[in-house]
Amino acid sequence: MRLISLTVQHYKSLSNVGLDNIQPVTVLVGPNAAGKSNVVDVLKFLRDMVSESLEHAISRRNGITAIRQHSRTRPYQISIKLCLLDEEFEDGEARESSYEITISSLVAGNYKVERETAFWHEDEHEYDDETNDWNHIGVVQHSMQRSSDGIVFLNSIETKLVLQPDQAALGLATFRRGNGIAPKISDFVQSLRFTTIFPNTLREPKKPDADAALKETGENWASILKALKRTPKGRHELERIKEMMQIVMPNLRDVSVATVGGYLVPQFRVAETAGKKEVTYDLDPSQLSDGTLRVLGILLALYQLPHPSFVAIEEPEQTVHPGLLAMLAEAFHEVSERTQLFVTSHSPHLIEYFAPEEIRVVAMEDGETRVTVIKSAQLEAIKEKLISIQELMLAEGLQVEEA
Repeated sequence: MRLISLTVQHYKSLSNVGLDNIQPVTVLVGPNAAGKSNVVDVLKFLRDMVSESLEHAISRRNGITAIRQHSRTRPYQISIKLCLLDEEFEDGEARESSYEITISSLVAGNYKVERETAFWHEDEHEYDDETNDWNHIGVVQHSMQRSSDGIVFLNSIETKLVLQPDQAALGLATFRRGNGIAPKISDFVQSLRFTTIFPNTLREPKKPDADAALKETGENWASILKALKRTPKGRHELERIKEMMQIVMPNLRDVSVATVGGYLVPQFRVAETAGKKEVTYDLDPSQLSDGTLRVLGILLALYQLPHPSFVAIEEPEQTVHPGLLAMLAEAFHEVSERTQLFVTSHSPHLIEYFAPEEIRVVAMEDGETRVTVIKSAQLEAIKEKLISIQELMLAEGLQVEEA
């Protein structure tokens, strides 16, 4: 399942933003404070809402008034809609699913869910007594509607489930065999991953962590490295990471994890030539540059197991030498065959490695964020090879399409 469109209204600076035809790799390009992080935070908000609760997602962002678009005269309703392409059906056909939620703010920092809808498909089976097996009989569309008073309808039939005004339906268990509401959509939203690597975080020794997924700041990276060492598939992914890291550190020979006083400390085996002999020794993270650690953290986010279905990476170019960005772009495209990527950037050196259709331009106009494809006139110049994306960005900046 992958994201094909995202529509957001009145969330922070996103007054009315729509991203259509979302690619396996989507690069959000724009200056600081244009609203790139707000686009990413919409998805993170949904992830927090489903994995924890709507209350948790809103309170983590300092309340409904902090995330609702500011207005002196009208209390805007926040609306978020996802459209997803689901390709995992037994008949091999792909089908679209969707989820939408609308949230109103009330007095004294309170809020309520006004509407919630979802449409998705599931394979249906029936048991064959003769073969003692389940046979596939087709694909059935399912729906969920939640009214403003909290009543939940599944496939247009009213359920016994009545929600509190500030409670979202997505991800909650139902009375139908204990399944969650819109389980495929819920699973996708909960699996969303976000990466903002801080090199100083990677330098700190960490206790073992049982979380199988790399955390947003990379704090459990030593545990992820150690887990990759345990299986043939993990060692294969770690070998690919090492191959790319050798572009950064040509003398790198191996990456391992040592246990020191109950803490995990990654070790980097490097080699030097002494006469005719190769001498190896270990470096720990404190001896590596910020850029080296940041690149490694990003690669771990991409090649971790199990492979995530979606990863958002914010400003991967920070502290990284421009000459290494081609390698990162190669990694992004390589993993995009099984992991969808959102990348935010304001680096002309990075975006030159992406096709125009993979780029969305983000700009702030009159206090509101706009997100569009590259402006038609600029796109035509790029296609005619009159100017490169990098040259255009350095000369006048990429511009949003006219409304």
